[in-house]
Amino acid sequence: MNSDPVRTDLLPAGPAALDALPARLHRLATEAGHEKVAYGLIHLFGRAVCPDCEAVFSVSDRVVKMDE
Repeated sequence: MNSDPVRTDLLPAGPAALDALPARLHRLATEAGHEKVAYGLIHLFGRAVCPDCEAVFSVSDRVVKMDE
C-alpha cells in the first residue's frame, strides 16, 4: 500500500489579481531580482484542486489552517 499523499498542481494567482499585501511582496521580490520568491508567492496566494473531491481551495488559507 502506498502511503504517499496524492499531489495536485497548484493554480498560481495572476500578479495583477493579488490582494494588496501579496501584490506588494511579489513586486518587491521581482524588483529585487528574486524570481524564485516571486514565483513562490503567486503559488502561495493561488489555488489548488483537491485530488479526492475536486474542491478548489486557497493555498494560503490551507497553510494557515495547518498551523491551527
